[in-house]
Amino acid sequence: MSELTAARSIPPFSDGVGDRTTVWDSFQVRMATVLVAVLILYIRMPYNFINPQFWAEDGAIFFKFTHERGISSFLITTAGYYLTHPWLVALAAKPFPPAWAPWIYNYTGVAIALLAVYLATSPRFDMPLRPLLALAIVTVPQGYETLGALANGMWILPIITFILLFTAPASRAVLAGEALFLAIQGLSGPFSLFFLPLYAIRSAMVRHDRQAFRRLLLLTGIVAATALVQTISLYLHRDTGAFRGPVTVDYPWQLWITLPFFQIFRSFGSWVSSFFLGNLGIVATLAIVSLALIAALREPYRAQKLTMAALGLIVALSGMLKYRYSLNVTGEDRYFYIVAVFGLWFIGCVAQRGIARYAIAAVIVAAEIISVFKTADTPRQRDDFQWPVWASYLSSGIPVMTIPIAPTWAIDMSASPSGPLAAFSAWPGKTLTELGQRTDSSACTGAFESFDPDVYHHPHAPRVRGTRAIASGWALKRPANRPPRLVVLTDTNDRVVGLGLPGFKTGANAAASFPRSGWIGSVAKDPSMVVRAYAVLDDDQGVCPLENSRSVRQVLADLTTGAFAEGLPVKPGTRVVQRLGVSASRLSVISFRTVNWGKVLSPYVVEWRVLAVAGGSRRVLASGELLTKGRVDWQLSRIVLPPTTDDISGEIEIEFFAPPNQEASAPIGLPLNRLEADNLAPPAEINGKPHPGGLVVAVTAETGG
Repeated sequence: MSELTAARSIPPFSDGVGDRTTVWDSFQVRMATVLVAVLILYIRMPYNFINPQFWAEDGAIFFKFTHERGISSFLITTAGYYLTHPWLVALAAKPFPPAWAPWIYNYTGVAIALLAVYLATSPRFDMPLRPLLALAIVTVPQGYETLGALANGMWILPIITFILLFTAPASRAVLAGEALFLAIQGLSGPFSLFFLPLYAIRSAMVRHDRQAFRRLLLLTGIVAATALVQTISLYLHRDTGAFRGPVTVDYPWQLWITLPFFQIFRSFGSWVSSFFLGNLGIVATLAIVSLALIAALREPYRAQKLTMAALGLIVALSGMLKYRYSLNVTGEDRYFYIVAVFGLWFIGCVAQRGIARYAIAAVIVAAEIISVFKTADTPRQRDDFQWPVWASYLSSGIPVMTIPIAPTWAIDMSASPSGPLAAFSAWPGKTLTELGQRTDSSACTGAFESFDPDVYHHPHAPRVRGTRAIASGWALKRPANRPPRLVVLTDTNDRVVGLGLPGFKTGANAAASFPRSGWIGSVAKDPSMVVRAYAVLDDDQGVCPLENSRSVRQVLADLTTGAFAEGLPVKPGTRVVQRLGVSASRLSVISFRTVNWGKVLSPYVVEWRVLAVAGGSRRVLASGELLTKGRVDWQLSRIVLPPTTDDISGEIEIEFFAPPNQEASAPIGLPLNRLEADNLAPPAEINGKPHPGGLVVAVTAETGG
């Protein structure tokens, strides 16, 4: 009898047989494992459950094109290959109200992860410690943008494909389900190309077991067919830019050897994974590779270990090749998700019986507990982009522009053929006088509060980025104290240049107003244009001017354009000062990001100040605190300076200081960049000394808005 179909006599946690094996393989234990997985997912990303939002392609690709093109969107490729499973979900969600889409997408992402957990506990799956190994699917840190997201669910599907490779045959109905799954998975990413030789080899290994051989022969045929389709698609779309062009980001060459193992050992904590950095990492990697090779070539579970090692490293190295110009320790976690899961599974297969089995189980439990603590409350997105409000305008009859999608993406939705606001689609380009609009200043209250450049990534129209500006404010009609039908944006000649959509949460300066009085609009970016905002009255024959006229925010100094070089830990007692070399007279906003190095930060406080420095005088323009708790990697912070009526002289200086006597074993960091040749900003000062490499804190200073 083959290794695939033979019932192992070795129970998960002891050398005995019989009742214990039956208990651990029972339906109750399997469902308990799934429930624990749900709890872990909630602990990791509660916002995904209570306030689901689109993530990247979920909204910007799958929702947009399914909504606009319907079933023909199936033919759209991503990075040159087909992604069938998210299109299936998007099409299934289309009949429901658009506001439900993020809920359907996110919960489908959760369901995919739970399906993998459930199948990994199957008694037909030839692996040890199945409940513990199953939980690795939802605990590894690399699940940050993979778990609970629709598009990145493609990284979980290969784990199920591996499970099927080492699962014993069952009924014809089950086989039909397995075949359907492999067809969908094979057309959801390029993984079928990697699986084809593995399935072929496994089929040959079980050729003496007729039932197992026939099953794997059918499944291998499906994998081969999907691999052929994806190969043809990749060839036809070889010029799509899936492999990114050069980006001048320095990184140590050792990462080509150490990075997969650094990622695997992140589950054991940052102090363990740090052994795989630099020259020490080369030694650690060679030692681990030697031990793993010895373990892989020995029983038990030799075939499983060799397959996991091959597949995990192929996927990880392929991702590294794709991002070879900007390779770094943090970021692009999805490429290392599979190898991280298989790393724990490989460890679980090393020992077969006795005390070694207990020790291995303890190691895996420790890694999973550490990972859960590291990833607790680290959602992909905390800010609420208020998708239900945007969704309510999709059938309004006007284009809905620059809808924000995490992370820093945006989409445009074309106007529906008809709708209650369709008449307003003809307003842009005409003056209020030409439109026959009267002005009634007493009919509303509100303000134009900010006017920022569009910095979003538009995946379907990349040239749009930087050509628009986003206006926002608040407005209420009097005496009803409810939002107006629409807001129009005009230039100084009262020519309509854009439309604003009401109904959003109120801006900070309107705390006492109606909670849904906020509005957001989009106009073409013109730094020389001064824009005003008007609330449209109910009869569409009159407008009411809102307070303030604004010009779009512009960059005074940008230290983010150079290459990222390193992250500077801001430990308690550290003071970091960055001068920008430009005048503070028109300063309105300071922006910067922080880095976590993939860790959950220690909760402590970093104080910041923005100063105008002239000679020996130092004038504080703004000050505050940055709380590290809950911040995610590369989170953006914006310091909005209060308006002032007097002249401000001197250059801009930004200061960060972490008061001493705080615990910060995992400190927050400031990204340091290497400036481009034409940027003459002085280097950052750390505790009074200029950075020896001439690096600067990656900040921007802006005016207007």
